[in-house]
Amino acid sequence: MPKGDRITAIHRGLPHPIFEKREFAAELLLSRILTIHGYPFENNPLQDDEPLRANLAKLLTDKATFAPYLGAKGCGGYHADFAARFGEPTEERWVLVCLGCHEAIFFSPEGELHCDLGKENAKALENEWRPQEKSR
Repeated sequence: MPKGDRITAIHRGLPHPIFEKREFAAELLLSRILTIHGYPFENNPLQDDEPLRANLAKLLTDKATFAPYLGAKGCGGYHADFAARFGEPTEERWVLVCLGCHEAIFFSPEGELHCDLGKENAKALENEWRPQEKSR
């Protein structure tokens, strides 16, 4: 789990590289991309998103949100829907969340941790995030 409870940046993931091939390719070719630990995201963080940040932070710091990683899913591979940075940029504490396969990967100076999402909070994360995908 991330240290602290304040999200300082949220980046939207690119379209799914398998299920949205055309849109994914267009984003890669025509947009500036931010790569976070090898995964592509929109370069510009979401703005004016304080309620979203607060709600996501509450879920992403709740131990009930996560479960032990049980292995790769049959959904076309891990694809991060969004990345949330906790703390300042120099701390590099990120949580990358895939709502398709219900997985999260934590990155920090201490290391990397891959988790599954618990069912109840996975649904809450989906409900919180889906409006951001529609505004793409």
